[in-house]
Amino acid sequence: MIDACIEEYGKRLYYLCLKLERDHHRAEELYQETWLKVLKGIDSYDRKQPFYPWLTKVCVNVYRSLLKKRAVEHLFSDFVSNERKEYILDHAEYRQEDPVREDLLSALKNLDRRKRLIVVLHYYEGYTTKEIAVLAGIKEGTVKSRLHAARIELRRELTNE
Repeated sequence: MIDACIEEYGKRLYYLCLKLERDHHRAEELYQETWLKVLKGIDSYDRKQPFYPWLTKVCVNVYRSLLKKRAVEHLFSDFVSNERKEYILDHAEYRQEDPVREDLLSALKNLDRRKRLIVVLHYYEGYTTKEIAVLAGIKEGTVKSRLHAARIELRRELTNE
């Protein structure tokens, strides 16, 4: 079953990971961690429900866990080896050939992680604000206000105001 899921949803999940993260390496980590969680938690999936929304929720939860882990690592960044810092700095961010798309992705990456998550789930994945609230574990009003603020920030950045 899992092979069929990866075949059907793998590419879509990977693009979601790319949109949430800021580079290929982190997106790959999120992608792999998501599939590991899916493997471990497949018994909790209700087969009467569509698979992709469940997969998206797993991905969002893994993303949030990774962000928390990175926040702790950041607190101890003075203790990180110089090799690790160089590795992080040397890896280029994901780029597209289309300049308009590149500008949009760049603007999206400049949003804070909470707003970026909302924008990606709403505009790229097609979820409603109510569905995003359930996926992200926040109130629908919070989703709406973050989405509104994100639109303003994106518009400002894309029009150079």
